[in-house]
Amino acid sequence: FVEELWKDSRPPQDTHAETHRQYLRTVLLNFARGALTRQWTIFSGDNNEYSEGGLMRSLGFSSRRRIGAVLELLEGRGWIQKINGKQYEKQSQANLYWASEKLRQRLIWVGLKTMSPSSFSMPFLRINDPEGSARNFVWPTDHEDYLDMQTINEFARDQDWAMKSAIQLVFKHDPFRAGRLHTPFQNLPSRHYAIRINTQINWEPICEVDFNANHLRMLLATNQHDVVGSDDAYAAIADKANVERNSVKGFFTVAMNCPSFEKAHHAARETSYRVPYEDCKAVYRAFEAIYPGIQLFSEGINFGVIAQNLEGRILRTVLLKGIQENIFAIPIHDAVAVELGHMSWACDAMREAWEAEMIEIHKGAKAVVSTNLAD
Repeated sequence: FVEELWKDSRPPQDTHAETHRQYLRTVLLNFARGALTRQWTIFSGDNNEYSEGGLMRSLGFSSRRRIGAVLELLEGRGWIQKINGKQYEKQSQANLYWASEKLRQRLIWVGLKTMSPSSFSMPFLRINDPEGSARNFVWPTDHEDYLDMQTINEFARDQDWAMKSAIQLVFKHDPFRAGRLHTPFQNLPSRHYAIRINTQINWEPICEVDFNANHLRMLLATNQHDVVGSDDAYAAIADKANVERNSVKGFFTVAMNCPSFEKAHHAARETSYRVPYEDCKAVYRAFEAIYPGIQLFSEGINFGVIAQNLEGRILRTVLLKGIQENIFAIPIHDAVAVELGHMSWACDAMREAWEAEMIEIHKGAKAVVSTNLAD
């Protein structure tokens, strides 16, 4: 495909021809990954981003003109849709691109094979939407967060998995809030299309081990409260509310990040669970009845942000423990993926790491994990 496009759009100057071919290849690989994960692909239209120190330059793109030529070629053939970024006084928002159905069909097969070697040379810690002094914050090289992420990625660099990219520790606003581990692998489809669970780690089949109702258990523990009912923290609420378990999960997926029930039920309808208003109301009433006095919503820092920080610390512990035993684990939100032969190890490591962190807050805190296997 690269050769086909290159022959049709080859620059007349030989000095630019090979660079053009490389840009075609890299741009198409990015659209292949976007097609697979159903995400927009972002390219900046700001010339400064392609200069020394700019984001696009750090990703391997040094020519705004050349990237523009490739994107104009694809757009002219109707293979991509573009949304222009807004212009700001000091910085511009990057342009968004979406591959057409025709282009997605041509590229999606290669998405799983894409790798990002350059990501292992970039900072492994970042702050999204930094505020105040955090805009210029840089982690000291002797900081625990910095050292942990260096260790994790030195080990990860030598492993093999789908859409291989560095594992990052991502904060929001400042270096204290959120702090979740992220790598593109977690964006692989897993619900309607079970693609992620059918990939491999180091050429071996995988399993996923995740926490049951992780943020809800953390909220209860910080309020010195044990989980009511069975090992499934959502089950008692679903029974009390007389709704499906997915409605409970869908509501709590967003509720702890919202300042009010009004915001929460609107957000729950927008999730993949599509929780109707009446179910949201029933779930919230059931929660208040089972756990009276526990504040679910907050106008200040939402508990969801606190839970993300705890979750990030717990999964870092699991990944570091795995390195000590030569076991590679990929973080997936509140779960990890490991080779199938390491499933029992992962279950034990997840429970131990969670309880070691949360028992400091509440002695009765208990983790429950579940496994997901390929068909």
